[in-house]
Amino acid sequence: MRLLRQLFFLKRIYFRQTPLQILYFYFIPLIIATGATFDNGASWHRYAYIADAVLGYFVLRTCLRTYIVASRMRGAPEKQAAYVINSQISSAAVSYELDHVDSLRLLREGPGWKLYDAVFDFFQHTKYGTFLSKQAYYTVYEAQLIRKVPHLIFDSKLAKRRQFKYLYLRSQSLSLEGDFDDYFATYSPQHYQIDTLSFITPEVMQALVALKDYDIEIFDDKVLCYGPLKDAADLDTMEQACQVLCRELNDNLNTYRDDRLLGDDRKHSVAPFARTLLKSPLKYVPVLVLSAIALVALICFSIILTPKVLITSYALLDYVLLGGAIINIQKVVTTNRRAVREYEVLTGPRPKGL
Repeated sequence: MRLLRQLFFLKRIYFRQTPLQILYFYFIPLIIATGATFDNGASWHRYAYIADAVLGYFVLRTCLRTYIVASRMRGAPEKQAAYVINSQISSAAVSYELDHVDSLRLLREGPGWKLYDAVFDFFQHTKYGTFLSKQAYYTVYEAQLIRKVPHLIFDSKLAKRRQFKYLYLRSQSLSLEGDFDDYFATYSPQHYQIDTLSFITPEVMQALVALKDYDIEIFDDKVLCYGPLKDAADLDTMEQACQVLCRELNDNLNTYRDDRLLGDDRKHSVAPFARTLLKSPLKYVPVLVLSAIALVALICFSIILTPKVLITSYALLDYVLLGGAIINIQKVVTTNRRAVREYEVLTGPRPKGL
């Protein structure tokens, strides 16, 4: 069973494809390839066996993942059917990566914390309509902290292997002591890295390493730990490890102060600049590059064939993708510059008497 889990990557389950997508991407090509193995006249007859093996592997892996997701969703407590209210997952990095969360199912809750499953839906748009192609699943532990803190992300190198690598500016990376960097890539707002080290102490780091299979995010007065969809039997372990982390964090936050603010605000809040990590435009670069290549190809075809190529539906789609990528990159750059300017104004010379 262990070999099966490793061979088909079943240890960490994040995604489930719908039966329609499995049929379209795997079963139909598999049927075609299988038919070719019995057609001695096919030019690629000898390669059809290899195609059958590869497609068969992906079909089996996808079906196993779909079965595991279904069994874990059924195996969760009955309270799972309730929806989480006032969850912060929609503001977390994983929602920025996957666009937005579509549904939440509450598993457990207690004073100041809740444990729930988050489901992200992905839709495929075709000329025949829009249909659900796959779903992403996370089990999330969310807890309240005693005060607001700078926005921190501990991107696990074991969970999804640096899934936030291209979402945030690399200049915000923070290296911590010991072997901590072997488990997490840490992101902290610029100018707040010394603040971060003041409350991410060795005790907190030890509690974080105990959660190395999860991505961990701290922002405002919340801490979120999220990872693959968990079976009901594993929820106790996750809950206990997360509670240890929150307890260690709260012990250190009692003495943390943001000296960029004045008066009592220093004790319970942080400056606006610290509350959001600066985004990276690299998220939109692949779309920009691919659409630019497609545009060059369209121009070449218009010169060789006919200018009408530039007004086809495919060309219009490429224009939309290219324009959207440029606009999104410009928005990210503008937002980052505005945040830096506001921080510089905040930390500039202060009037006498304050």
